[in-house]
Formats: sequence, structure tokens, C-alpha cells
Amino acid sequence: MRLVILTVTTSAQNNVLVWADGQGQGRAPLTVFHRMKARIIVTFILLTLCSAALAQPTDLVKAPLHLRIGQTNGSGFFLVTSNFLYLVTARHCLFAESVDPRPLIDPTLTISWIDDAEVAQTGTFKLLLLSANARYHTNRDVAVVRVGKERPGGITTYPRALVTMPANRAVPMFSLAMIRQFKDVKAAEDAYTLGYPGIGDPSQRLNPDRPLVQKGVVSDKDPVTRQLILSLPVFHGNSGGPVFSVSPYTMPVRYHIIGIAVQFVPVTWELPLPKINGKTPVSIDNAGYSIAEPIDFALELIDEVERTTPWWLTP
Repeated sequence: MRLVILTVTTSAQNNVLVWADGQGQGRAPLTVFHRMKARIIVTFILLTLCSAALAQPTDLVKAPLHLRIGQTNGSGFFLVTSNFLYLVTARHCLFAESVDPRPLIDPTLTISWIDDAEVAQTGTFKLLLLSANARYHTNRDVAVVRVGKERPGGITTYPRALVTMPANRAVPMFSLAMIRQFKDVKAAEDAYTLGYPGIGDPSQRLNPDRPLVQKGVVSDKDPVTRQLILSLPVFHGNSGGPVFSVSPYTMPVRYHIIGIAVQFVPVTWELPLPKINGKTPVSIDNAGYSIAEPIDFALELIDEVERTTPWWLTP
């Protein structure tokens, strides 16, 4: 890849194009048409460089929430609609997977996050009191819980639903302006997962209470399953975390929530061990790819809650 720096110089006699790159430099006379093209190219390069500098995801690292429910750890994020605040996560982070209808794993959910002052904050929700405002997708690993309503000066939570919450601390949340639906996602664009993977680092070099970011690309949009395949690994604890794409040429919003991380892609290896009950022992490892549910399915659940939840259950 060659970065070409272009400048246009003007004199009383002529206009010339001066170019330089890692392999040399030169000059060439410009016609009026070429001068216009050169100015367009210069402008495009400058915009590209500036946009790329703005597109770094450092301001999103604190975006995910750390979820603890029963013995389960996961990730999630808050999404604000025109009226309400929703927790969005993977279905298996909140609901038991063995039976249908799926019960909550535990009536108490603890949510923590890192605030702007780099301090861990924690809120505790009584999910049973929010059951009418909780929805899970029957065919997708997606769930949402309406936890409050946006009012002037902040978020009002449901009565008695919020047991503890630190005062005067910003809670990370996103608006619908950051949503990018499945049809608009492009293969090969940059993608980021954010969450609390809880990978059990024996060296304790990784703080399990701080979120981690992984970068890859959208490897594929499966037209049959309508899932996103990402070329980045996720681990236990990443489930439910937001997946972002980056659009450096879209202003003012450069980051878009495109999905919810739900599972890693396994790879199986046969082990050189004696068979057990006629079967060869295998090892299941992380293949380095992951699956994300499109954000579209969370929007469907949010729409269902807002259409069907009785008014007296709203804050």
C-alpha cells in the first residue's frame, strides 16, 4: 500500500501537480480539469486520514455491562428508545435454556460497569418485579428487559425494581441513532466485541472486572440463519455484549451497534487416547470465529414490549 501525498501549487505562469511517495517524487503540468481532480483527491485523502484518526474505539471500551445472575457471568448493554431504557443481552445469560417457557435463572441480577472516573459501579435489579417487561426471543439467543424510563434529569427506574444504584454516576447507554440493521451491514468491515470474557487467566494479569475489546471483521452475513460471523474469538462471559462496526465516513455517528455476541465457533480435535465406550476422546477448542445475533431481533422484542405491556407497569 502506498500513501501518496499530493499538493497543488499555483504560479503566474502555470499550475503544477507535485507528488511524492515512498518510491520517488515528480512534477506534472495541470489542465483546469486536472486541477479540479487534484483538489478532489487532496480533499479525499485529508478526510480519509482525519476520519481514520477519529474511528478508534477507545471511547467505547467502557460501553459494556458486566452481568451476574446466579452463578452465571455475562455481558450486556443499555439501549435508550424514545421513552424507555432497556437492558439488551443474550437470552442464555438471563433465562434457563432447558425448558420452555424459560424461567429466569435467578430473580436478582447484578450489573456493574466502569464509569468515566475509572471506578467500578454496581446496580442490583430484582428481575421478578420486571417480569412483565422482560422478553426473550423464541428462536434467537436475544433478550431485553425494560428497566426504566428516561425523564428530564435522568432515568427513573421501576418502583422497587432497583435495589441499589450509585448516585450521580453516569451509566453507559446508547441511543437508536447508533443502530445498524442486518441489511446494512457489509462483509469485510471492521467489527469490535466488547465485554467481560472471564477467560480464567491463571496469571491474574487480566482484571475480570474490567471490559476487554476484541477487533476483527465481519466475515460473513449468513442469508439462511441471518447471523453475523465474525473473525474474532469470544469466550465465556462475552455473551450478550455489544458488537460494533465502524463507519469512518459517516458523521456524526461513526460507531454502529450491529449485533449481540452469543457464542464462539468450536473446533474439535481427536485425542490420541484409548476410546471410551467406543468413542474417541476429543478436545473442543475455540476456532477464533464467533457468532453474533443481529440487533434487529432486539428491536423486535423492544417493539413487542412497548406494544403489549400494560400502562400500569410502566414507571
